[in-house]
Amino acid sequence: MNPNPLSELLGQARDPAAEDAGRFKRWLKARGVNQRGWRLLLDFGEVLFSPLASWLTRIPDPQVRLDEHLAWLRLLQGCEMDLIPPKELVRALCQALELYSLAELDSAFLRAAWKEMARLEYLGSDPWDFLYGELPLITRWLVEQGGREQLRPGQLKSGWKAIRKAFRGALSDRGLAARVCWEVEVFRVEYAGIRFQALNSALSLLEEGWRMEHCIADYLFACASGRLQAWHACEARSAWPLATFTVSMDARGRWWLEEIHGPGNGEVDERIVQAADAVCRSLEDAGTPSMDDEADEECLEARLERLW
Repeated sequence: MNPNPLSELLGQARDPAAEDAGRFKRWLKARGVNQRGWRLLLDFGEVLFSPLASWLTRIPDPQVRLDEHLAWLRLLQGCEMDLIPPKELVRALCQALELYSLAELDSAFLRAAWKEMARLEYLGSDPWDFLYGELPLITRWLVEQGGREQLRPGQLKSGWKAIRKAFRGALSDRGLAARVCWEVEVFRVEYAGIRFQALNSALSLLEEGWRMEHCIADYLFACASGRLQAWHACEARSAWPLATFTVSMDARGRWWLEEIHGPGNGEVDERIVQAADAVCRSLEDAGTPSMDDEADEECLEARLERLW
């Protein structure tokens, strides 16, 4: 199976003065690929599609595969960047789309995500939460949950900050917030008379923030990416709320307690802290995969496929 149905035509059109080049260019124009897209194809060739390869090769229908290649060209030309985006960004975007088409995306959306990725790299920030938490959630909202209808053209053009703000605003719909969820390996633990429950959806984070009067909802994208887990602690018998805490994983795959706060960000009793440490040990006993293991592309793809 030829993963790139344009490769043969591109090979015939390498000489811009050749008759085949003109014929191929007209063929592309009839399918919405303009001069900028043509130039990108000549400048970068197969490299233009390499980040999409693992996704495109899963498409058995050659016509659908061709349509996706053309959709990618139209997306890139609409960005007006004359470059190709980072591979990590493209791979994460394809995984977020899953069964949907690249044609579902607007060039302004790709451009905004691309510029946000560049901003993070320029600042030296870790893009993990953006690529594997924020981007998948917002992309799914756009193509599945009416985000396209809620986003105004001006918001798309304003950049990623405006898109993120619109998405967070949409989470006021409890139905949407309940569908924005992620998988956790351990969901509930009881220890020393305290019940701990993982917060594994946007709605659970929002409700925890309202109940405990703090900003745990700001950790939405970090939790969705798998870098962080958030938990609610309450008395096992009375369900009286005691604390909210977050745990994260170190380079050796060991979970550790990052933050723990009572209602209104108040201090908590040492008994609760010790019990929260026991939750960390429960996560390790459950065999939660380490971040080093997840750096493997297949593991990352598997995590993305579980989101939403």
